[in-house]
Amino acid sequence: MMAVRKHRQPQLSARLWNSPLRWGLYLLIAVLIGLAGEVIYNLPVERQDDYVYIPETEVEMENFSLIGGNTFVSGGGAASLIFSFEKQYVDKLFYRFAYNNRDAFSCQIQVRAYPDGENPVDKVIEDTNNYVLTSSTVNVRMTADRITIRLPENADSVSIRNIALNNTENISIFRWAFVTLCAFFSLMLLDMAVKKIQVKLEWLFLLAAASIGILTILAMPAHKIGLDEEIHFGKSYFLAETVRGDTTLEYPSGIDELINPTLSNWPMHLPQSEQEMKEEDAYRDKYVDYQKKYDDVNWVEDSNYTLDLSVLSYFPQWLMLKVGMFLGLPFSMVYRMGRMGNLILYCVVVFFAIRHMKRGKRILLVMALTPTAMMSAMTYTYDASVNAFSFLGISYLLTEWLERDRPISYRNCAVFTAAFVLASLPKAVYIPMILLALLFPKAKFRSRKELYLFKGGIFVVFVAMMSTFMLPVLIQPTSYGGDPRGGDTSVSEQLIHIFSHPWTYTKLLLSSIWKTFNDYTVGVEGIGRMGHLPLVNNVVPLVGLTAYTVLTDQREEEKTKPALWQRGAILLAVFCVLCLIWTALYLSFTPVAADQINGVQGRYYIPLTLLLLLAVSPSALKNRFSVARDTVFIYGGSLWILLSMIYQVLIVHTF
Repeated sequence: MMAVRKHRQPQLSARLWNSPLRWGLYLLIAVLIGLAGEVIYNLPVERQDDYVYIPETEVEMENFSLIGGNTFVSGGGAASLIFSFEKQYVDKLFYRFAYNNRDAFSCQIQVRAYPDGENPVDKVIEDTNNYVLTSSTVNVRMTADRITIRLPENADSVSIRNIALNNTENISIFRWAFVTLCAFFSLMLLDMAVKKIQVKLEWLFLLAAASIGILTILAMPAHKIGLDEEIHFGKSYFLAETVRGDTTLEYPSGIDELINPTLSNWPMHLPQSEQEMKEEDAYRDKYVDYQKKYDDVNWVEDSNYTLDLSVLSYFPQWLMLKVGMFLGLPFSMVYRMGRMGNLILYCVVVFFAIRHMKRGKRILLVMALTPTAMMSAMTYTYDASVNAFSFLGISYLLTEWLERDRPISYRNCAVFTAAFVLASLPKAVYIPMILLALLFPKAKFRSRKELYLFKGGIFVVFVAMMSTFMLPVLIQPTSYGGDPRGGDTSVSEQLIHIFSHPWTYTKLLLSSIWKTFNDYTVGVEGIGRMGHLPLVNNVVPLVGLTAYTVLTDQREEEKTKPALWQRGAILLAVFCVLCLIWTALYLSFTPVAADQINGVQGRYYIPLTLLLLLAVSPSALKNRFSVARDTVFIYGGSLWILLSMIYQVLIVHTF
């Protein structure tokens, strides 16, 4: 008789996880690799003790005048400053400027570079400086012998002085930490692949999300980076006052620049060097004077925020802001602490979502580590709460739904009900996902009474949450306005238009969903956009990894799989939520009777994309790869995509 070989569930390898010596060795090697990277980065530069200033007499001027012997002043419009020097490697260009316009000062840095060492090529660097800066330090990183500072035709008058080449010591702790982190993950994945070490996916997620998230938050500037981040920061910062019902708020003037969308901060430009980030931080530390240390910092008063159901989503961000203030940290770090509150929430909740998931763990892991989802976890927003609790609700609901032979678990039902409610408090449009629980088979219930009580309770929760979306409009249909950022909006008038032209709106709704579906689910807008950071329009590797994960999710020994009708029900729920999302933005963010729907963004699709991928994952294909090496592939792929994106849009740009 042939012996039956039991499948060994993935478990933490005692050898990998319980050996401080092994982890210490990984970390030591990674640190050394990071240091080696810094040495290699600095090799092309002949380091100097100080900046090398360009004599004003050696600068050729076009539409500039030399005032006082040391300041170049333009009269507005196109203008240039051109200077040549002995061919050398230039690490950074530095100059001071004065600009009267409150908006950003922008120009082009044209470099005559020698990429092959012999033949000159003109390289252009866009130099954008937000309004808090008084000097510009631009990463050049090229061998060159001539540089031109060129103003555009629409430029206002500007004065420039102290032009210099900066080849001083350039050791960046952020660049070192990034290389160290990449090396650490590479060593860990190599060991897992060679020794076939099986590690639970929830621990892998936690390690990646926490380490990458903390580093990215520290490397991002202390101002608006995420979409609508100024609004969410304000609600987080003034959470206690809002809950108390204070009618007015008093705060330092620097806060006003961070909570109100204006031309000067919509969005603010990224610092183009570590020196610029330090100058920005120094500005924030002074003008957001929460400790009242400076006599020349103005304090302003304004009306309070309106208390609404989204308040719970801001609690982790508010709590970490208060921790930073309690510790007396500079405001630039306090701001980053608030972002970490969102990261902590996301890491903890998604950890338990992946842990409980019986089918689709790998898909959830990949979705949770996509650049768009991680960006929401690293900035001020309630999207992190929506995504995390949606993942948790989906995990518990689908696991309970697919285990047909086991009686219903009250604990699991309580978890997914609470999770979907928390996910829907900021945006009630997501609550229809809970209706999948109404399709639990009768066999899961111990009695008819239990079945009626359960399904009645689910329906009551659904109606209660949906009422928060529609009830205010129904109660005061004539006075309920829309979002002023959308233009001439009115929820009540838009509703009248929809009911007066139902077929016209139906066509508009369906065509809008269809035209954007690919981009908003597995395209750059859905999983590859990181707020206002530069857009890297190449998500082919992420689409390929997602496709592989979805197609190979069913293992030979797994018995749990959704029936065809269950897949159909999931797709129907996804479609209903999509209709609600687009309708909500048509009501609140689109001018009345417009022939398009404004304001819908791919980041709203993240929970729905997870459901969609789980529904279409085939059961006929069996994954017979080694569990350990399959894990290395999908986890390593997710890390490579996320880290390469952060490197391109943040690390190489600033450091």
